[in-house]
Amino acid sequence: MNNSFLIIFAYTVLLISIPSAFASEGIFYGTSSIERLPSALVPDSSQIIEIKFQYQDGPYSLSDFKPIFYVCPKDAAPYVRINFEPLEGVVRNSIKRMLGTITVDPEIPSEKIFLNVSYVGTYSIVPPVPFKSGWSDSAIIDIRENLAGGSLDDTLHSDDPASNYEIISLDDFEYEFQDDAAIFTKDMTGISILETGIQYYVVQKAEFRESSFGDKDTRVNATIGCAIQPGDQILRPTMHENATDAEHEEFMMKIQEQQQEFPQQSPIGDSYDFVVDIENPFYIKFPFVIEESGQYTRQFYKNTHIFEGPSSSGMGGLVAVEKFSKAVDENGVCKNDNFRRLIKHDYSTVACVGSQTAWQLIGRGWGL
Repeated sequence: MNNSFLIIFAYTVLLISIPSAFASEGIFYGTSSIERLPSALVPDSSQIIEIKFQYQDGPYSLSDFKPIFYVCPKDAAPYVRINFEPLEGVVRNSIKRMLGTITVDPEIPSEKIFLNVSYVGTYSIVPPVPFKSGWSDSAIIDIRENLAGGSLDDTLHSDDPASNYEIISLDDFEYEFQDDAAIFTKDMTGISILETGIQYYVVQKAEFRESSFGDKDTRVNATIGCAIQPGDQILRPTMHENATDAEHEEFMMKIQEQQQEFPQQSPIGDSYDFVVDIENPFYIKFPFVIEESGQYTRQFYKNTHIFEGPSSSGMGGLVAVEKFSKAVDENGVCKNDNFRRLIKHDYSTVACVGSQTAWQLIGRGWGL
């Protein structure tokens, strides 16, 4: 009897420990962008950062959800203050916005800083499990002594009406917009996992900050586009404890070079030329198709001839599978809300399965 009790007790402890063993620190997935970011910072002047994100896959709900910022060069980090209030009850398939502030001290030793932001949250089980995002965003900001205030209500007018795109006014765009740029299905539903051979659309907000032009004429040539490359092309910063400022600066230079060169190297995507007119903002919608399954890196970008590289650029991961299973609708969402979406290791399909089956498939190499 005692042996039976001990066996039952040990088995119970094993079952309780399984979630922790699998997920001492879990990964959740989605998409995001730093939607409002100052083009430059004035010391001792707080400015707003706005992040918009969509939580797509992971635990049903995350608490204490917040962005984590990494600042380099390392010697500039102590002079940068970024404040965000954490969110509670962030559930799957929700779209959220977070407003925070960024301030730099006058003593900051750098003329520009690089920000890398990832996201963390807690899955409230017993014991709670910390989760981190499977992606990150990045931005480079200049530090200036004087910065003229500006508006985000900028616009673009097309010089080429025969191009393969559609212009949509702000008033006519009635769909939930993920960030400054997002991928949509034909019925204008946001989507993150794509099916090969299907035409999807990039929708990008066509705006440039007034402060980006300074004293220059606000009617200038501008480009908006999307570029997609096979594989994981995301550059990661040097994170080890003994990383030097030289390593961080080298990484910042690589990021800037990649943002400039990425569109020219990408076999998928397109760009469109406009003339900026800051009084009439709108959206631009243009199509693309991915023919081969696999992992990709996408870049949404926009720039003007004033800058050598993109004045705004968002890079992130993208997955295309050969087909959706019957359990997934055409928008890539599980038809059964209680099921979990998984991608087969060879990118042949995306399927929806129950929790027990999900752990088995993850053990065989399937991904979230």
